[in-house]
Amino acid sequence: MLAGQLRRKMIVTLTDEILHGAVTRMMPTDIGNLPAVSAKIHVEARFLGRLSVITRRLTDLKEEHEREAGWLHGKPQANPQ
Repeated sequence: MLAGQLRRKMIVTLTDEILHGAVTRMMPTDIGNLPAVSAKIHVEARFLGRLSVITRRLTDLKEEHEREAGWLHGKPQANPQ
C-alpha cells in the first residue's frame, strides 16, 4: 500500500507561479496543502494551503471595493511653479 503511494506523481507549485495555476492543480485532487518549490534551487520553500488562498482572495476583493483618493476623486493639489 505504501509503495503505491510513493509511486504517485507529486503535485507542487513554483514559488513564482501565479495563484490561479496552483489552485487549478489543488482543486481536482482535493489537496489541502501544496508544496511550493523554487525552480532555481530545487528545494521546498513553503506550503501553499487553502487558508492562504482564501485569505489572498479576500484581500484582493477588499482592495477592489475600497475607494482611494486619487487624481479623479482626490483634493485638487496646488500647482507649484
